[in-house]
Amino acid sequence: MRRRACEIPVLNGAYETHNRKRGTSMARPPVDPAWRERVRSLAANGPSLTATAIARRLDTPEEIKAVGRNDPPHRTTVQRLLDDFPPEERRLYQYVRWPASFGAADLPWEAAGPVLKLCDHLDERATVARARWFWRITLAAPGADIASRDAAARQLHAWELLERPEPPEDLEAWLMFAPWESKRAEQRYAEAIRIGDVHRFATGAAGLRGWVAHTGAFGDGTTDAQRAEALRAIEPKTPAALIDAVVDILRDKHRGADDGA
Repeated sequence: MRRRACEIPVLNGAYETHNRKRGTSMARPPVDPAWRERVRSLAANGPSLTATAIARRLDTPEEIKAVGRNDPPHRTTVQRLLDDFPPEERRLYQYVRWPASFGAADLPWEAAGPVLKLCDHLDERATVARARWFWRITLAAPGADIASRDAAARQLHAWELLERPEPPEDLEAWLMFAPWESKRAEQRYAEAIRIGDVHRFATGAAGLRGWVAHTGAFGDGTTDAQRAEALRAIEPKTPAALIDAVVDILRDKHRGADDGA
């Protein structure tokens, strides 16, 4: 009698189908984090969408261009991603809408004004995950410009995805010195950077390069998927190919550090 094949999860997120009788194995390629995030976004904001509908949506020129990859997942893979999407995380992927998104502990009614201004600044709706960090940064730095507060929020969201318990030190120093408040505060911050007490909090492409340079953010215990997801949170419009290249660099750096230890 033929034995049925079974699927066993492996560390890199792929699955291997083992046939014990034949002794053969076949590995499924892991789903790129960009597709996983897109599946979650569509599911959270379109609860009536089925796996078939999402798979058809992903396999369109518009979605392929937006994600930056030409390997959209098939229906069975989409269904697996939906099955692995915890209900408690769905709200974080939803786009902010007033009044439905407000009144909760992480986005109280007081957050509505600043968050809606953020959406206007972005010319698109922010996710709840991004908006709640923007609100927290606004409480700590109400006088900072909206672009800097958004950059800080995205970095903290990335830090959260990496499951790091402490915030990035350069961001904490920026909040502490508050260089936007006065010329004196700006000078003190610049001096602290000059003598090496703190790193400059950088935004945009400079922020992405900074995270590559300070690879402590991607230390032991973080997977390639986490690294890609975090980098994409910092700079959502970064092409997938660049994210993949950065992840490769980070992996090689950690391998080199381990070999030299």
